[in-house]
Amino acid sequence: MAALMALGLIASANMAEVWHAGPATVPAGQTEAAPDIDIDIDRWSHVSGIILPVMESVSLPGAATYAIALLKDSAIASTIGGRNWPFRAAMWAR
Repeated sequence: MAALMALGLIASANMAEVWHAGPATVPAGQTEAAPDIDIDIDRWSHVSGIILPVMESVSLPGAATYAIALLKDSAIASTIGGRNWPFRAAMWAR
């Protein structure tokens, strides 16, 4: 249980950093282009049409790589934790 909580905390912090870095990679020229050429769009259309596609193309590979590493780490944690259960069962049986 402790390994699950530790992996969850570490994974959520690292994934937040991966997705937080995405908007910083969008060039300023792309975010300023829509208002400058007089395209009348609301804020959500600006974000979904300009910022999100660029952000996803940068953040998605990092998020997928981290998800694969998390899957490997969880397998290791379950193997380590699985060794303790038979030992505990034998101790409780005595």
